[in-house]
Amino acid sequence: MKSVFSYNADINKNAYMNWRTSFRKPVESMAELAKGFMESAIELAQLCVEDNVGKRADIFIFPILFNAHHGIEVYLKSICWSLNQLLQTDKKFSPHHKLNYLLEDAIKLMEKHEGQKAVTHFLENTTAYINNLYEFLVQTSQQDGAERTADITFARYILDIKGEPQFYVIEKENVVVDLEHFIIVMEEIYNDLHGMYSYLEHKLEKYEE
Repeated sequence: MKSVFSYNADINKNAYMNWRTSFRKPVESMAELAKGFMESAIELAQLCVEDNVGKRADIFIFPILFNAHHGIEVYLKSICWSLNQLLQTDKKFSPHHKLNYLLEDAIKLMEKHEGQKAVTHFLENTTAYINNLYEFLVQTSQQDGAERTADITFARYILDIKGEPQFYVIEKENVVVDLEHFIIVMEEIYNDLHGMYSYLEHKLEKYEE
């Protein structure tokens, strides 16, 4: 079998992993990965809206949500890294994957560097979505009435970190995502996060001059 990590004779059928990434520009490279995850989530959701043949949205929703959340995560880490550079600290970003805590980090750093107004302008949509996401992850069991918080890995694995079935597997009622609304929200978040990163990147370039 030919290796998939090889050239196609048609240059437009190749994907170059190091075309937009560089060890000389690590933060910019991080942001490029974030862009890829966010755009792929939006485009895949749009594909399902336009043609949901075989109800493929029911399985595509998992990579859609994973890509969206990972894109948000990497953007927030890129933003934190940029802000730490501007604040002249030796830190980069928190290594975990918890969006609510990464958002808190970004807000604190942004307030320290830019003030509250900038945070409200750039992170309002992201904050609203992450708050909604974590509210959604708090589930009340139909079996015993107990309230449990699902893990953020719900879009990645059928079991949670404790080895228990994810909430949507055992839920009797439908667990639904409005794809049209999802696209609107993700486009807003994508534009905000990319705009914030680009703004900070410009400031870093000015600072380095």
